[in-house]
Amino acid sequence: MQKEAVKTARSERQVTQVYGVLSTLCAQRYGPDGEIPPQSAWPKTRDIADLCDISIYLSRQVLLTLVARCKVQVTPHSINNSLRWFIIENKGTVVQGE
Repeated sequence: MQKEAVKTARSERQVTQVYGVLSTLCAQRYGPDGEIPPQSAWPKTRDIADLCDISIYLSRQVLLTLVARCKVQVTPHSINNSLRWFIIENKGTVVQGE
């Protein structure tokens, strides 16, 4: 039981770290009027993984957890062989595919 609690705490730290990095990357990509950039400009899984110093596989797993929690949106298909991610600022605002 204690191992499971440690594992859960580690997972939540990774979720927090990945969300923080993604938030920073997204903030740098907003347009001059605060509009969400085109999906091709959204951060890639690799960008996030590198900044968090985790594998792309773990990065994707954590990002999918954030998608399930309605904190992050993902492109419906890969762009240049990479999934792209963006934070959801307003719960009701989700960008549809381009």
